[in-house]
Amino acid sequence: MEYNDDYFYDLVQKKLAGNANLDEENYIHEVLSRYPQARELYDDLVAMHEDKNFQEYLKSPDYVHSKQQLMNRILHAEHQHQKRKSWLLAAAVIATFAITASVYFFLSYQKSSTEILVGNQITLQLADGKQIKLPTSSNSGPVSLTAAGAILRADSTTLNFTAIETGSANTWNTLTVPIGKTYSIVLEDSTIVHLNAASKVQFPFAFTGHTREIMVDGEAYINVTQKSNHSFIVYTPHSIIEVLGTQFNVNTYDSGVVRVALVKGALRVKGENQQVTIHPGQEAIYEAGRGMTVQYFEEDIRIGWLKGLYYFENQKLEDIAVVIKRWYGVDVVFDNAALGKKTFQGVLDKNKSLSTFLTNLTSAGFSNGLEMEYYYENAVLHIRQKVEK
Repeated sequence: MEYNDDYFYDLVQKKLAGNANLDEENYIHEVLSRYPQARELYDDLVAMHEDKNFQEYLKSPDYVHSKQQLMNRILHAEHQHQKRKSWLLAAAVIATFAITASVYFFLSYQKSSTEILVGNQITLQLADGKQIKLPTSSNSGPVSLTAAGAILRADSTTLNFTAIETGSANTWNTLTVPIGKTYSIVLEDSTIVHLNAASKVQFPFAFTGHTREIMVDGEAYINVTQKSNHSFIVYTPHSIIEVLGTQFNVNTYDSGVVRVALVKGALRVKGENQQVTIHPGQEAIYEAGRGMTVQYFEEDIRIGWLKGLYYFENQKLEDIAVVIKRWYGVDVVFDNAALGKKTFQGVLDKNKSLSTFLTNLTSAGFSNGLEMEYYYENAVLHIRQKVEK
């Protein structure tokens, strides 16, 4: 017999609702006896179904309000894009994490604001507008202070805090990581958010009610602390993700594209007339005009940025230039536009100088015996075909 994730998922949902017939019940039993991955998915769906608090939340005004809030943001974005006479594609994607959770993606394709996060200072902006500069070097030492109803503790890698006033739960603070930096924050529930360069997260100092909500723009790896009766919601410019506990990477850097790479659990994604179920080691990619695709990913490549490494496999140089800009804050120009279409395979190590990477890049063997060199002009990095002397 053949096993299909989507068909099995639908039958289990039907069984849990009490609507499966005898043949369908037998099919489920046989699949469970043959396929270990089906057992994991089945157990998680049963746990989600039996979680009364979570089921009640899905019917609650809070959940309805969350969906309406997002749709209002999408409509507002459409209006703004019409003013600028640029295109906007809004799509709705509903996904279910099989880790006692339902995940809903409402995708609105728009330009990410993270492209303009410049400067070299990691900052925390409190709800009242006050800005606090956080340490960017181990030499500057840790920071400890009380502000906006919370005790803050920050070093050059991580921000921790403890809420000491109930009012801090209803206010939103913004942690901004500029070009060239990475930083982490430990939220009130011990969830850890690792932010890549040119990214930001908005969060309260304390979570209340049945939901834990944050907003992310850019790229983040999130390790969510599981709480069976408190769903975790991540808003982005392109999506809303709801989950009770898992590890995944969300990338919204590219306009019109959402990439979700799953490290633990199982993920089901619905979009327009498509639906897919993915497992650890797979990522779902939704592209405007192209729909949904699923592919396997290598953790080193997809989340290597957590270790300061960016792996390129036959990547176009023009795409690599975007990463250089994001990590080093340097604009890149190809003196011959055709050079940007050439591909490269190698590693960019943020722990080493940019010149080290550029040396490896320009000394790599390209087709047709092409050799390249680089130079700076007015603080702009230029790459060109090597000039014979």
